[in-house]
Amino acid sequence: MNIVYKLKWRRKGFWYTIKAIGHSYEPDSNKLVVYFPDGGLREIAHWNDCELMLGSDWKKVGEDIQMQKEKDDTTSP
Repeated sequence: MNIVYKLKWRRKGFWYTIKAIGHSYEPDSNKLVVYFPDGGLREIAHWNDCELMLGSDWKKVGEDIQMQKEKDDTTSP
């Protein structure tokens, strides 16, 4: 199950908010790819021109990822 979090970014003084289940940065093309809960995605071009804000829900995502890694480490031979 994927955890949904809010991804907020600002460009040229305007803030944008979307709900995401994941994101990744592609340095070669300078874009951020955001993955939506419904299976879609969005590419945010010129990412270096943006400011990112992740809220407290992002902390929960990180904690859940860490717990899953620890669980996987203890169950693998």
